[in-house]
Amino acid sequence: MRLSKGIFVKIALLVTLILLASLFATLDFKKIYGILGQANFFWLFAALNTLFLELILKALRLKALIAPHGKSSLKDNLIITLIGLPFGTVTPGRVGDFAKIYALSRKTSLSIAKGLAIGILEKLLDFISLLIFAAAGIAALFFSRRLNFDFSYSIFLSFFLLAFLVLFFNKKFLKKTLNLVYGKFVPSKQKARLQNGFEEFSAVMSAAFREKTSLAISFGVAFLLWLNRLLRIYFLALSIGITAEFIYFILLIPIIELVEILPISIMGFGTREYAYLLLFSIAGVSKESAVALSLLTFIATAIPFSVFGYVAALKEHSLNNTENGNTENSSLC
Repeated sequence: MRLSKGIFVKIALLVTLILLASLFATLDFKKIYGILGQANFFWLFAALNTLFLELILKALRLKALIAPHGKSSLKDNLIITLIGLPFGTVTPGRVGDFAKIYALSRKTSLSIAKGLAIGILEKLLDFISLLIFAAAGIAALFFSRRLNFDFSYSIFLSFFLLAFLVLFFNKKFLKKTLNLVYGKFVPSKQKARLQNGFEEFSAVMSAAFREKTSLAISFGVAFLLWLNRLLRIYFLALSIGITAEFIYFILLIPIIELVEILPISIMGFGTREYAYLLLFSIAGVSKESAVALSLLTFIATAIPFSVFGYVAALKEHSLNNTENGNTENSSLC
């Protein structure tokens, strides 16, 4: 039985409220407020600067993925990237980021199907680089004897990652799974209209593996994006007095990111805070400091991106209306 959207939202809201109530019952929120109130502005400023770098890197990656199919300017790619950010923030699994596909289609003359394929490629590159960072962090902690777990776990993780990469770069496997992926990500209202666009979708995914330079650049940018995110959270941690070694951030943040995008709570609230609380205890960080870092990360990332994204979306919508009005007036003349 498939859950309706309304029931799913109610369940997510219930989970969020239960988790937040549990946090309120076990934490000293006056202490958390005090930690946030004493944040160092130098490190906050350094963290906020990484937001601009993230936007530029995402725009460059989008440009590299579009390159085999058409031309696009860095300015247009920045606008397209901004439009997807607020929708990604408020939707489970950040799938709302696909809202930018319509802007991508309009600004580049690519079809919706091609835009969708490029959007999915971005997500895949992010996910693969996330897994690699997580594996690297676990291996580093294990070999430095800071993490006590059976060596067989690291072998299993390495094997899983290798198998995933082999399958990802296998054209036959990719082709067989395209139909499943296409059906999963295309909104149900659009499926009938986009049915004929599947060949275009498949062509873009296949072309990505033929264009080695474009794919290599996109992969490189995906790694830089994760490194930039890790640095941002590390700077935010320093701003509130958390001095855990950077290696812990390489290990823990990718795992927290995976937990945060699970579609079981509203905007990741509750699940994100518990993930920070539990995982950063490995690095000796107090519960209040860990939750303060979680809240500060959300405030310093999601809010600025959402504000700038909504401004870009409204401006683009206004521009579209103006252009449509001019077109209608021209046709009347």
